[in-house]
Amino acid sequence: MAFYTVVQNAVDVQSTSSGRSNNGSPSPNCFQGFYIMRPVTEEHDDKRRGESDPSSKKLETKNVVYEEVSLACYIPWASFEKPKILLRILQQTWKAKIADFEINPEGYAICSTDGYCNFDLKTSGVGVWFGKDHVANISEPLPVPGTSDRAELTAILYAIIAAKEAGLKKLLIRADSTYAKNCVTVWIPMWKRNNWRVMTRKRVQNLNEIRAIDLSFSHMDVDFKWVPMAENRDADQLAKAGAAESYGSK
Repeated sequence: MAFYTVVQNAVDVQSTSSGRSNNGSPSPNCFQGFYIMRPVTEEHDDKRRGESDPSSKKLETKNVVYEEVSLACYIPWASFEKPKILLRILQQTWKAKIADFEINPEGYAICSTDGYCNFDLKTSGVGVWFGKDHVANISEPLPVPGTSDRAELTAILYAIIAAKEAGLKKLLIRADSTYAKNCVTVWIPMWKRNNWRVMTRKRVQNLNEIRAIDLSFSHMDVDFKWVPMAENRDADQLAKAGAAESYGSK
């Protein structure tokens, strides 16, 4: 199953993690407007008519009514839309050869990823660094408004896509985001059991990116390593350069 969609234009890359499309309408994969009827028992304590004595018995009544419950609460793939990536990014990746990548002794190609967000301007960008002047390096803007967490996850997703398109089978991702690393290495199994909802029953944030990363594991052997920010400066520079070009900020 494909975990991303290729698009031609930058405006089409708008993230839809809210479950809505670019124009604000529900995403095609949302189960909007579909409900099941769940029985709910209502209990009432009513005095018998005509009895004013406070000590008189109360009549307990129970009514079964039905309320609408969205299917999104029960269907784990509801509100999921595959993230989009520009065709030109893939075209650049296709130029890379397996020999161009740094491979560790375990056979994993090594890359670094980072996401950056300017909180004042709400601009964000992603950086994927395979090596100095590497043809598969990625420095891309994301739509406004952006968030740091989404940028971090998108950078990881772009790295996996680039590696897959380049013909790699194993990828080691170095990242300095504890949130992103925990998302993909710790929390995904728990969220999957809960139909992609957190303990408060709210929808997992950045669900599109997280679910796409989860699906990518069936296409590639991916390992993660947390590194300090000081060891991730190359990817950080690419992410900041991407944010500087973030469309919608002008």
